[in-house]
Amino acid sequence: MIGPSDAYGLNAAGEPHGFATAAMRLSTYRKIHPGAWEEAIFYDHPSGYDRVRRSMEWLKEHPEAGRRAP
Repeated sequence: MIGPSDAYGLNAAGEPHGFATAAMRLSTYRKIHPGAWEEAIFYDHPSGYDRVRRSMEWLKEHPEAGRRAP
């Protein structure tokens, strides 16, 4: 399940690839795929891995978003 803030952003912008790119850029100072305990203790937001995965799941559920013109 996507967190409410991430879901709002994806639904409002309809840009899952841009969302995934932003998550990857954040991984320059955060681990992209931390362990479960590490994420539970030290992270207050989903990991980049989870955000990329969830944005691609969102795209699968909303295929029309992948066909939008820039």
